[in-house]
This record gives sequence, C-alpha cells and structure tokens, in this order.
Amino acid sequence: WAGGEARPVPPARVLQRANDRLLDELHTDLYATAAVAVCEPGSGRVTYASAGHPDALVLEPGGEMRWIDGSGVPLGMLRGVEWEEQRIELAPGARLLIHSDGFTECPDAAGRLLGPEGLAAIAARERTASADDLADALLAAMRARSGGARAPDDLSCIVLERAEEAPRRRPPRAPP
Repeated sequence: WAGGEARPVPPARVLQRANDRLLDELHTDLYATAAVAVCEPGSGRVTYASAGHPDALVLEPGGEMRWIDGSGVPLGMLRGVEWEEQRIELAPGARLLIHSDGFTECPDAAGRLLGPEGLAAIAARERTASADDLADALLAAMRARSGGARAPDDLSCIVLERAEEAPRRRPPRAPP
C-alpha cells in the first residue's frame, strides 16, 4: 500500500522502486530476479509483474495448467526499465505457483535438471493437496531428487489459491 492510499501499489511500480534502490545503493554487478503479485480478494484477479523470475504456473481445478511469462529485465541491471503487468484470472479453486529457479534447475544424481516440465508434473501429481501441502511436496521432491544433499540453489515458492467460494461479508454493525 502506498503512503496510506486505499489501493495497492501496482506490481510494475514495486519493481521500478526496487530496481532504483538497488542501482542507487549497491554499486555492484549483482542482480536479482523478482515477481510481484497483487491479488484482489474474492474476484480471482491477480496483477502480476516479473523481473526475470521463472515463469509462474497456474493450476486450474480441472487439472489444466498454463504458464505465466516471467520474462523481464532482472533488478539491478539497467536504469529506466518499465516492467509489463499481466492480468491473471483465477477460477475458484485455481492456484498460482510462483517459484525460484532452484526448482527447475535442481539436478538429479546424473546431473539432469528438473526443468519446467518436471515441475509441472510434480504439481499435477499433487494437485489435490492443500496449498501448504503442495509447497511441502515440491520441497520434498527436490530433497529426494538431490538425494538429500543440499540444493545447489535456493528453493522458495508461494502457492496462492483462490477459495472455492468468496468469503461471506458480515453486515455492518449498527452504531451503539
């Protein structure tokens, strides 16, 4: 939320501010990927922007899946970048999986990377699990894939799930 405003800061603006801050304060060749999602409770609308973060995955309640483009310049690389926002509609029961590249780049014992298809296969297999259990299952699959060894990269994910039905609002209370 911006300075007491009644509406959230748009995701592209969040990325612009973070980028400016990194460039102004770090003075380094390091960069970072990021994704920002603003959810509208009850409607299923998500506004999404990515700064070079891996493609996000939408898991529909019927089993269909679709990827959300994660292209965009990573934070800390260039000044004056304008990130594009995408509008995503989540049906009741749908989920949005935002994850770090540590998942798709997790090697097995032979050095083969999981890749986006492998991540989607795990998510499909666990599609009836709760959002928390899906995240736990993804992490467990990476531990199993790497033989229990420490993953070579960070493993972070967020699973956003739209409720099956919108929460009911209580009527306003009458003044005392």
